[in-house]
Amino acid sequence: MLFLLLCIFDMAAGHVTPYDNAVLRQYYKGQDTRNVSCDDSPRLVSYHVHALFWQTNSSSVGHAMEFRHSFIKHFNLEQNCTFEAGDPAPEQHQMCIFEVDWNPAGPFSTAQLSFFVPPQFLLDAVTFSVQNKRSLDILIHPNSGCETNDHTTWARWSGYPWPLDPSIFGCNYPGCIVSNL
Repeated sequence: MLFLLLCIFDMAAGHVTPYDNAVLRQYYKGQDTRNVSCDDSPRLVSYHVHALFWQTNSSSVGHAMEFRHSFIKHFNLEQNCTFEAGDPAPEQHQMCIFEVDWNPAGPFSTAQLSFFVPPQFLLDAVTFSVQNKRSLDILIHPNSGCETNDHTTWARWSGYPWPLDPSIFGCNYPGCIVSNL
């Protein structure tokens, strides 16, 4: 229960560009956030649920694929995410599925799978994840544009907390978005 309470928040690499869409301007009241600090308690726009697993261990891979399938089935997910993982995507109001990373990628030192979770689905996604993770380690983190804090200070683990490499992050101000353009 404490884990769930800790996970309820206020509401990789590439060329870094700020948001310029109307939805984000609503979140930040039209303010240019490039000069705002991540220490200023920025709005937490969305969330990710990651399940980390050993890609060379058949039991670990099996548990990961079972978890992914059951998450998709439980939430009736049909949509793959059509935006980059570094995008907080304030205009996205439905959960979606990211492709499985079968090798270390981004800040992750092992394989991982993940889901995009809008704030209104966070409690249900966290509850399902911690109750159905089996031997997997689950990372739940917010997306604010402050990528380092999102994945470290503000993140919560269920299971073993794997080491992450935050040096790969290029977005570290509220509302920042990674673009591979």
